[in-house]
Amino acid sequence: MLIIVCRRCVSSTRNFILSWRRFILNIKTFLLNIRDFVLSRRDFVLSIKTFVLNIRDFVLNRRYFVLSTKTFVLNIRDFVLSKRYFVLSIKTFVLNIRNFVLNEGDFALSKSNLFLYF
Repeated sequence: MLIIVCRRCVSSTRNFILSWRRFILNIKTFLLNIRDFVLSRRDFVLSIKTFVLNIRDFVLNRRYFVLSTKTFVLNIRDFVLSKRYFVLSIKTFVLNIRNFVLNEGDFALSKSNLFLYF
C-alpha cells in the first residue's frame, strides 16, 4: 500500500512539475506572441509610412520630370530664337555696311555737287 501511495505521489508530483513547465511555457509563448504582435504592428506602420513616402516621391519625380521637359523645350525655343537673332544681327550688320557705303556715296556726290555750284 505504501508503495502504491508513493507511486501515486511520485506520479502526481511528476504531473504537477510537467503542468507547471507547460504553464511557464505558455506564459513564455504568450509573451512572445505579444512581442511579435507589437513588432508586426510596428512593421505595419512602417510599411504604411514607406508607402506614403513612395507616393510622395513618385509625385515629386513626376513634377521634376515635367519641369525638366518644360526646361528642355524652353532651351530649344531659346536656341531657335538666339539663332534668329544672330541671323538678324548679321542682316543688320550687312544693311549698316550698305547704308554706310550709300552714305559715303551720297557724301561724295554732295561734295562734288557742292564744287559744281562754286
